[in-house]
Amino acid sequence: MSTNLAIQNRLDFLAVNEETRSALQEVLPVIEEVLPQALESFYAHVGRWPELIRMFGTEPERIKAVMAHAREAQGRHWRNLFSGRFDESYVASVRKIGLTHSRIGLEPSWYIGGYTFTMNFIFAAITRYSYSNGISPEEGQQKANKMIRAVTQAIMLDMDLAISIYIEENKNTYDKKLAELAADFDASVGKVVDAVSKTANLSVPLSPAIHGSQESSLKDLSVSSIECVPVCIWRDSEHHRVRFRHGRTCCSAREGV
Repeated sequence: MSTNLAIQNRLDFLAVNEETRSALQEVLPVIEEVLPQALESFYAHVGRWPELIRMFGTEPERIKAVMAHAREAQGRHWRNLFSGRFDESYVASVRKIGLTHSRIGLEPSWYIGGYTFTMNFIFAAITRYSYSNGISPEEGQQKANKMIRAVTQAIMLDMDLAISIYIEENKNTYDKKLAELAADFDASVGKVVDAVSKTANLSVPLSPAIHGSQESSLKDLSVSSIECVPVCIWRDSEHHRVRFRHGRTCCSAREGV
């Protein structure tokens, strides 16, 4: 089996071993038999939740088609998962699920709830199979325990990986958006500061507060000879604004965004 180190660490921590894989291979035909009914019941259940239906579309035909596609994809993924191989094709499949959940905004609570719904069908089928063929109750219990343990390990691995990928992708999307906003802000503020610098070189009358007793000595003084210092930059809904100081005089400038 070719598996990357991160996946192998998870398998080791969950104590997934050859016995687990052997049990999964034995139970796979049982799961395949009940899978169509489980998926049909699950998507009928999903149909009663408007917030989930909206993720499949708005038009009835579109919703029906996307649901059918999702049902088929989920069936393929579970057959891959319960094969017990945990190879590159499985890793690619679970990664696609995590990325899709991030893209459509499916929160982990819905995903976990969906798995719980389907597990009931799988465990019931395992119990029926384990006690069939006239074996003793003790043997049936041992077989059921072994299979349920293996299926639970596989499901926990699957949820761990899908949710981890979901969280990672959400973080990547957030970081990218934040970087774009920061770049936009820097560019806009740069325009404001440039406008402030140009304004600082204009000669304008001083405020009345600066005149008075020193009027005769300051009347020829222009703003261009006083240091211009931006003291505050902020953003409202339509503009970036900068408050700056010419000596004791405060004024502001703005740049549309």
